[in-house]
Amino acid sequence: NVCSVTAAAGSHNVILGLRAFCKQFAGRVSLIGIRHLTKGMPLDLSHPSSEAFMNSAGSKLLPSTVLARACADDRLCGRIAKMCSDLGLNAIVFLGGPSEVLEVTRIAQWFQSKESATTVVAVIQNANGWPSLGRWLPMTIGFDTACSALSETAGNLSQAPPHLSKDTYHFVCCGSTPLTLEVAMQIHPAMCFVGEDVNQRGLTLQAIIDEVCETVTSRCIDYGIHSGVVLVSDNLIVSLVEMQRLRDELSRLRREHLADIRSEEAAQSFLPKELADFFAMLPGEVRHSLVFEMDLHARAKLIPMEAERELCALVAERMTQRKGELKCMHKLAPRYHNLRHLVRCAVPSPMDCHLGYALGHVAGVLGMQGRSGYAASVTDLNLPCEQWGACAVPLVCLLESSTFGDPVNVRTSRLSDALLLNQYQRLKDRWARTKSYRQPGPMQYFVPGGEFPETWKQYTLKALYTSSDHLALELSENDAEDDWFTVPLNPKVCLRRRQLDKLSPLQQWRAQYSAALPKVFYGSFRFTEVDRKGRICADPSVVKAAFPHLWRNEHMKDVIIEEATEEVSVVQLLPERTPVAGFRRIDSTAPMKRVESTNAMGALAAMQKKSMCSLSELASASEEATATSGLSFEPGVQSSSQRVGVVIVGRPGPGVNNVLEGIYDYMQVLGGTVVCIPMGISGLISGQSFELTEELLAPCRNQGGCDLLGSSDPSDLLKVTRKSKSKGPMEHIDSGSDLGNAGDRTDLYACAERAKMLELDGLVIWGGRAVHSWSASLAEYFVQNAVPTSVIGVPASVESDLPLLEQTLGYDTVCKQFASIVGNLATQSASSKKIWYFVRIPGRSISHIAGEVMMQTQAHIVLMAEEIDKEKLGLPEVTQKICDVIEARSKANNNYGVVLIPDGLLASIAEMKQLFLEMDQVRAASPELLESTSSGVAHDFSAVLGLLSPLSRAIFQSFPERVREQLCSLDTGEGKNDVQKSTLDLTNVESESIFKAVVETELTRRVVLGSYKGPFQCMTYSLSYQGRAAMPSCFDCNLGYTIGYTAGAFIDGKKTGLMVDIGQLNGDASDWQVGGTPLPSFLTFKDTASANSVRSYTIEARSQLQYDVGLHDTSSMPDPCERALLSPGPAQFEGPCRDEKTRMLSIPHLHRAEQATKTDQLIAEVKMRASAGCKPEVLCAVKTLLEGGITLLKATKN
Repeated sequence: NVCSVTAAAGSHNVILGLRAFCKQFAGRVSLIGIRHLTKGMPLDLSHPSSEAFMNSAGSKLLPSTVLARACADDRLCGRIAKMCSDLGLNAIVFLGGPSEVLEVTRIAQWFQSKESATTVVAVIQNANGWPSLGRWLPMTIGFDTACSALSETAGNLSQAPPHLSKDTYHFVCCGSTPLTLEVAMQIHPAMCFVGEDVNQRGLTLQAIIDEVCETVTSRCIDYGIHSGVVLVSDNLIVSLVEMQRLRDELSRLRREHLADIRSEEAAQSFLPKELADFFAMLPGEVRHSLVFEMDLHARAKLIPMEAERELCALVAERMTQRKGELKCMHKLAPRYHNLRHLVRCAVPSPMDCHLGYALGHVAGVLGMQGRSGYAASVTDLNLPCEQWGACAVPLVCLLESSTFGDPVNVRTSRLSDALLLNQYQRLKDRWARTKSYRQPGPMQYFVPGGEFPETWKQYTLKALYTSSDHLALELSENDAEDDWFTVPLNPKVCLRRRQLDKLSPLQQWRAQYSAALPKVFYGSFRFTEVDRKGRICADPSVVKAAFPHLWRNEHMKDVIIEEATEEVSVVQLLPERTPVAGFRRIDSTAPMKRVESTNAMGALAAMQKKSMCSLSELASASEEATATSGLSFEPGVQSSSQRVGVVIVGRPGPGVNNVLEGIYDYMQVLGGTVVCIPMGISGLISGQSFELTEELLAPCRNQGGCDLLGSSDPSDLLKVTRKSKSKGPMEHIDSGSDLGNAGDRTDLYACAERAKMLELDGLVIWGGRAVHSWSASLAEYFVQNAVPTSVIGVPASVESDLPLLEQTLGYDTVCKQFASIVGNLATQSASSKKIWYFVRIPGRSISHIAGEVMMQTQAHIVLMAEEIDKEKLGLPEVTQKICDVIEARSKANNNYGVVLIPDGLLASIAEMKQLFLEMDQVRAASPELLESTSSGVAHDFSAVLGLLSPLSRAIFQSFPERVREQLCSLDTGEGKNDVQKSTLDLTNVESESIFKAVVETELTRRVVLGSYKGPFQCMTYSLSYQGRAAMPSCFDCNLGYTIGYTAGAFIDGKKTGLMVDIGQLNGDASDWQVGGTPLPSFLTFKDTASANSVRSYTIEARSQLQYDVGLHDTSSMPDPCERALLSPGPAQFEGPCRDEKTRMLSIPHLHRAEQATKTDQLIAEVKMRASAGCKPEVLCAVKTLLEGGITLLKATKN
């Protein structure tokens, strides 16, 4: 018999390992599962269908039962014994964590005292890594999986690029001390604080805050480092010496001055000054609990608290005070992340799969031999699994004496923790002054050769099985200081130069991956100009007026790169070039570059290919060709000396290094040079640059992050253009908003001067919607002023919100990253049967990421911003829809689920729009009121409430305190009175907490009315920052490399004003269609008051795809009550799941290019048939239909 008390990664394998052991006895031994500890409720585990749960997450095969602490008394033990007797059990195996060890020990002792025939055996499973007993119990099930998942997420956060106006630090809680130390060894954080170390050193909370502030300041001013990760264990504040003293003092006050302690302030007045100051820094709910509640041992009760959140808030307050003293420092932008729940039910790692299966066999042996009171264990985990040793550990050896309450408690000290802590103490000063972060990457199940190298093992195991000197030597070799490139800004920015031998094992393996290219590049190719996708703006005269020089010089057509054919007479063939030493694609034929000429003959030849054309069309073509011929060139003549600049203007994302790789490899074939422009728009305008070499690029191939170049933000672009505005007459540019005439823009003039100074033949600009509206104006300015630099855009948006494109770079990676995390939470929810997770997903402009994650995980509710905006739903209506699903599932006894919330959703809700508008008005009139709301961890919003309307005031007061403070700090667009959805950055607003609060209120109302009777336990989780620096998937590696290679080809062919457009992405990479779409084709133009003025323009998010995954019932998705949550697991770089693509690419929806092609064919057929003697009345009817179509197109925005 087996009884699962708690779930962890590998639990299913324990059961199946025990099942495999029982099968050896050919039916003489049966295995049943116990779903209730006293009632039995047996479950047959010998059925063949149970094999389907092998290597899977959660505890669906055998749901967890409950074994409450301190409940194993004689009565409970007697009931368990009766259940065992009724079922005829010879042995019972408990799968549990440290909280159940003491109780299982008591049950085993009771059974032995009664001379029961049932053997009690335990298998310890716990993601936190304890209890541990050195080499006899080196690791618990779930610990390896937890370390891998946490290291991936924390490693992604560590790759945050430096920002031009703020220092970003992530305060990350990984859970227990063993997990925190392991993650620290894996990623090399700026700082790490664990409870045991803080307690031993006698640090106070104030001392920790001072240490963090000093380190942040020194990294910024002395070392030019503007981002970092601070790891904290969940017992940090609990372990403080002053916390123990505070609890003792408050317990004494309750005994001696109970009548005088009527409030928190009264209790604080009795405390010594140092304890009173510490008490004041604690959150209000913690202070209330300490003063008015007692625990089971008659001590002041300390409720669980999020150490990372409180430390983040206190450090932010202190740095704000110091900002006035240190004028040269950026503003601190701290972020906090609670990763505790991320790893409880993750898909098990290979180590946990093998370990669980082996422990199942060991438990079977112990049960057969009657070894009661023992825990199954496996030794020699540093060896291959075939050489592991089986052993048993007495449960009493896992206990130790307790300071409070019970005489014994579960052992929490670990030998490996002390060893790793010593190593961290030795290295922490070096890590504090460098940014030598490692990125462990996602957990892998397949590697070349099938065997995981020794270097892939966790440092916890290495600490147990190797000498401390050997471990110190390995860490020292991996931690030698890197080289730096200093960008002389104020304050300075130092960009890290990676070294291949200092990367994580997975990073080193990924650096060897050769990205795929479409087959068109493996032979001779040519450029073909076509009208295949049309433009967002239907009026060509508007586009021509805004971009007259691009229009006049024939840079307004789509370009397709296709295989060259001999019959094309206007194509010039360049000599074939052989790869140079740095070019990695040595296994393929070097491409032969063919580019289409741009003279009058080429234009007229293109016109002659049409089935019908008018004299006016020929005249127009000749006129434009004449204008172009003055700028004609012979393609490829100067290819050997070409210089291509690369700048990251938008937010970074997965695949940026692959774009660099593609450009570099293309230029290597030509003997050209890639010029890297660091720190985005500021580096471009200030003229900072360096040349890319193979030595610099090699450690960055296929890697996450962008520390080679640094980056800027669309808000930085806004600041630069506003400075430009103050220096000359120009229109206003906004991030994703208005953009006027480029003719007199001094920022564009500065970019042109730098391009000339650097002698750039091309400039490749990385960015999303907000960036490429500016890229279009830059391309126009360059053509207007005869700057011989091509401008090529890279479609880099993790939200895949650019119109006209199938999918943008980075979307595949972040969707897989977020689907893996949401899948872990979903498994935890389904295993517990009682938790709802409200998860916030990135999605500023459109909910593509949320929709994709929903389809991969089968989440029960996804709040699509487009659907809410379209139906004009308010906060009450959205709340009602969520509660309706929760109530329906509760009636089916399913009190669990997952809700996905895009972080830009609030900007689509009517009441929130009004609240944002009023908050913006308060900020414009009295900004000091919003700045004064925060005072330490206490907040006063009374002044702000007085300036809000009654409805907004009621909504604002209903939100949790920290959400109110976040709303007061929200930047709604530089004090503009018209708060636009596209300009709101809601990343730092916990919308998941808002919906949790309103849903709890509504469900309480329904409980009172009697319509809802089920329990509701909700937990929130945010995924706002975990994906942008993720290690790119194989798909994004191939896509990024293809985009970079195509950009190089366009620059080689003297094309400009194009966005690289890769199509047919659902097929194999070799069959992708390669081309480019003019940047002006993406623009939406806004009406102006003056008829003669040039319209401003922007790139708006494309419309919602046909997901059918909103709040309503759909035919494409199961009903929310019937959905089974899925866990897709981490992204894989090898094996059968390597080439998995997003569901978006598989959904049949209307491709604009395909529809435009069919429309052209129909128009041609109408013209042909209308000229063939058609009757006048028929022509009249056709004309009426065409007029209706034109009216429909005019009425449609896109």
